[in-house]
Amino acid sequence: MPDAQREKRLAKAEQYCKKALEILPTYAKPANMSDELFVAAKNQTAAMAYSGLGLVAFRRAKYSDAIPSLEQAIKLESSPDPVNFYLLGLCNEKASHFDDAVAAFTKCAVLPGGLQATCKSSTDEAKKLAATQLSVPK
Repeated sequence: MPDAQREKRLAKAEQYCKKALEILPTYAKPANMSDELFVAAKNQTAAMAYSGLGLVAFRRAKYSDAIPSLEQAIKLESSPDPVNFYLLGLCNEKASHFDDAVAAFTKCAVLPGGLQATCKSSTDEAKKLAATQLSVPK
C-alpha cells in the first residue's frame, strides 16, 4: 500500500478512536440496563478505542506515544487481550524500556491463544536486551 494511502487510513482510524472517546461520556444509560453492565460496556468500548490509538501510533513507529494508549486499553478491558500485551511489549522494547517489555510479553505468554509462543520468545529476547543494556557502561 502506498505511504499516502496508508497514512490516510491511519488518520481515519485515529479520528474514529478519538471521536469514540469524546462522545462516550455523553451516552445515557438505557433504562433496562444495570449500572454495572453499563459501566462495563462503556469501559470495553473505551478499551477498543485506546487499543486502536495505540495501534495507530505503533504503525507510525511512534512507540512512546503508543504505550499510554495500550496501557489504558489493558486497564479497561474486562478480559485481557493478548494482542494489546504483545503490542505493548513491542513498543516498550522499541522505546528501550526492556523491563516493561518483559512484563508485557510475560503477561501475553500466559494468555491462551495463538500468540503464546511468540510472546514467550519475545520475553526471552527482551530479557537479553535488558541484560545487554545493563552491561553497557554509561
